[in-house]
Amino acid sequence: MHMTVLIIHSALRWGMLALLLVSVVRAFKSLRAQAPWTSGDRGLALATVIATDLQLTVGVLLYAVSPLVRDGLRHLGQSMSDHQLRFFVVEHAAMMVLAVACVHMGWAMCKRTNIDRLRHKRVFVFFLLALLLVLAAVPWPFREAIGRPWVRY
Repeated sequence: MHMTVLIIHSALRWGMLALLLVSVVRAFKSLRAQAPWTSGDRGLALATVIATDLQLTVGVLLYAVSPLVRDGLRHLGQSMSDHQLRFFVVEHAAMMVLAVACVHMGWAMCKRTNIDRLRHKRVFVFFLLALLLVLAAVPWPFREAIGRPWVRY
């Protein structure tokens, strides 16, 4: 089960990253052009929220079934001195939860105003923060000690 959930989590990241990136770029362009808030903007932001929630749900399931995390939690004191264990037990999970919180704050604040420029600005700022957190917390293959393959099969 662990490998299945890991493969799903790894594959879903690309969709979530793409939606975050497109949302940020579109909000930035719309902000600069002082464009109106459209149903397309709303749909893209909502799809991004849904994708981050789905990724978080799969991530929590992976956290629950991962032998690496289980061992890290069992020996938490020792895990803090091991870069790989600390990353997966604490850092990755915490940064991703913060990223999801940023997406939700941006979406909630966006819905609470009727001013188009403010909607674009809130999506841009909060989704950009989320994107930066996600990019910092992904175990990219080039990251020494914590790197994972681009795609899991």
